[in-house]
Amino acid sequence: MKKTIIITILLITFSVKSQESKLIGNWFVTQVKTPEKTQEVYMFVEFTKENKLIIRNLEFANWKIEGDSLIMKSKIKKSFNGARKIIKLNNKEMILKKENETIYYKRYNPKEISEDSNYKKIIGVWNINESNKANYLNFKKNGDFVMLSLQDEGTIITKGVWFFITSDKFIIIDADIDILRGKSTMFSIHNSDLILKQNGKKYKATKIFDSKKIKPLNFSEENLSQNSNTNSKLPWVDKSLVLQYHKLNKLIYEQNEYFKEIDRFISKEIIWDCVTDLETNEINILITENKKQLESRNKDKLTNLYNPFFPETDLYLFKIVSTDEQVTVPAGTYSCTVIEGIDGEIKYKYYMINNMPGVYAKVITQSEGMFGNVNYRITELNTVKAFQEKKKNSHKLKK
Repeated sequence: MKKTIIITILLITFSVKSQESKLIGNWFVTQVKTPEKTQEVYMFVEFTKENKLIIRNLEFANWKIEGDSLIMKSKIKKSFNGARKIIKLNNKEMILKKENETIYYKRYNPKEISEDSNYKKIIGVWNINESNKANYLNFKKNGDFVMLSLQDEGTIITKGVWFFITSDKFIIIDADIDILRGKSTMFSIHNSDLILKQNGKKYKATKIFDSKKIKPLNFSEENLSQNSNTNSKLPWVDKSLVLQYHKLNKLIYEQNEYFKEIDRFISKEIIWDCVTDLETNEINILITENKKQLESRNKDKLTNLYNPFFPETDLYLFKIVSTDEQVTVPAGTYSCTVIEGIDGEIKYKYYMINNMPGVYAKVITQSEGMFGNVNYRITELNTVKAFQEKKKNSHKLKK
């Protein structure tokens, strides 16, 4: 009798261990069925050998197998707690049932997927413009996913995970995003173009390559001087400034801002519309992006009267790094006076064009952001548009 009991216990233990070995690994939920409906889910989970359930890189629950049931206990979501009957479990599929809910799983093999040529092409950052919003999707090699969305209200960053199903050419994104959430079909991929199809709609994505690098501004206040000591060595004076701007119609700048979440610079066009009054020596610059006014910068008797760096920020502390550095930007190559300086918490590096007072070839800004992130921006001169014909007071400031 004792031998029979021992053998039975050993068989049960062996069976549980066998079931556990089949369970451990990566799975994705394909469907959740109830008597009322069938829902496609495409959520990815990992059952670890430490008996942890991992969802979106978070430790979601503890698990164990008892008899023909999978028992889970979660502090994060109480609905995960309890037993699910194991209807089917092998190396490819798993079916679990809890009350009226049946959940279907398929095995996912990250190592096998990582060797697929299409998977390798997908890895990287892609831009999709949808509903007048610029969306940047970062498919990381480790399975993490980040979407950065530039909207009028600000920048929205959403994180999750992504997977690629080689047999069906499915891209599955498990993240709380408005577009391409869940399963999409990879319609085509070629060099820098990717077309995804979801619910009958095609989405065209363009790959964003890393063309610029951050060059940290490592100087500190100890390296700099008060501006009163070095103002006389700067290349521009007020009278030449207004005369130069009187010749100008527009300055077009390319502004590149770094986003750590996608490890890329995002570029946008900034337009400066220049208006002057020679009688009063006033300058007004209207700055726009996509025809939307961002700000105006003025120099008159009350504003920026003693700012030697107008139209940029006045610097309390700065030093002259060079007085004749050749700087190449999209608009051309210019001889520049290079300045490093600080205003408050922001570091600046100015490239002042020596023979074009008031015009910068390049401006770099750097500051500390939230959670240790660095705010880093490079603004480069793209186009200079001058007035072709001049008449007296032809672009005089309106009073």
